[in-house]
This record gives sequence, structure tokens and C-alpha cells, in this order.
Amino acid sequence: MPVFIFAFGSTVDLYTVVGVSVLVFVFHVTGSNLRHSHIIIRYWSWMERVLISPAQHQLHHSTAERHFDKNFGAALAIWDWLFGSLYLSEQEEELTFGLPPEEASATNLLDIYFRPLSDTWRYFKRSSKKVVKLLRTPQKKTK
Repeated sequence: MPVFIFAFGSTVDLYTVVGVSVLVFVFHVTGSNLRHSHIIIRYWSWMERVLISPAQHQLHHSTAERHFDKNFGAALAIWDWLFGSLYLSEQEEELTFGLPPEEASATNLLDIYFRPLSDTWRYFKRSSKKVVKLLRTPQKKTK
């Protein structure tokens, strides 16, 4: 929007709905808000190279290994395309979501809220041990 306004200045009227541009409003109503639902909305493949469809974002949460580290974009697919993480949605693809049972429980409230904290603690603990070991290792002197 800012680039568009800069390029065309006051020659263009911005129509708004509830305080946002009509185009932004239509984008959110027609799919953006459905990213985390189980409603599969795909765009044309040429459009999915520019905008992230709800189906593309849903792939991001899939348990299939081929979908790991794909479609990070919130609205624009351009960044995923540039960095090689773009995955277009496919018509016949069946998706399953979630984590393996050994990683986390979707029904245990304590696991939902405290598992990320304990995982982070374990990560920092392991990392700090590596740093301490590295600092204690004598450095070889070069001549």
C-alpha cells in the first residue's frame, strides 16, 4: 500500500471498509482468516506463487515430512519462493495435522502450556553445557 500511494499520490482514492483498504478487506474475508481452519481453499497455481492461500498455510502445519519447513509466509508467497520453501497446494492431497503423541498432547492442559517452557529449558541447558565445554578446552597456540 505505501509503495502504491507513493507512486500514485493523491490521484487515487483509497476506499476502506472498517478502516482498511477494500483489497485488504477482501483478501482477509476470502481466505486469510481461514488459514488455521480445516476449510481448504486453494488459489490458482499462478496466484499461489504470489499470495499464500489457506490450503498452502495448512500445509505448513501438516505432519507429512515433505511439508516440513514449507510456506512460512503470512500473506505473500514471494518470500517462500525466494528462499526455496514454497510448496503449492495440490488438489488430491490428504492432510493430517498435529504432533506425534510422544512430542506433546493436544488434550493435556499442563502439557499444552508448560511443555514449550520445559523444552526451551532443556535446549538452553544442553547448549550451555556445550559452551562451557568449549570454554574449558585449552586452545592450541599457533606459531
